[in-house]
Amino acid sequence: GFTTWQRSLALLADAGFRLVSLTPDDDAVHLADALEGHAKVALMVGAEGPGLTEHAMRATHVRAQIPMAPGTDSLNVATAAAIAFYERQRALR
Repeated sequence: GFTTWQRSLALLADAGFRLVSLTPDDDAVHLADALEGHAKVALMVGAEGPGLTEHAMRATHVRAQIPMAPGTDSLNVATAAAIAFYERQRALR
């Protein structure tokens, strides 16, 4: 069966939210591209260092990355969330 967090994500998806997981993975799309054109977005962030699990990212619609300087491997979770919230607000203008 589903765990509580999986049920919560399913409820958000059923309510029309685009589920976006943040990751520094080079294969992830640019954050702005992941947000564009979606009225409702739910952002998932993980701990600095390990980030989100593969299992958690598979439960989202898209994996997105915040562009960073070469050699930067991760951001503090509060910083990543703040940048993602800013980008979301900027995209709505």
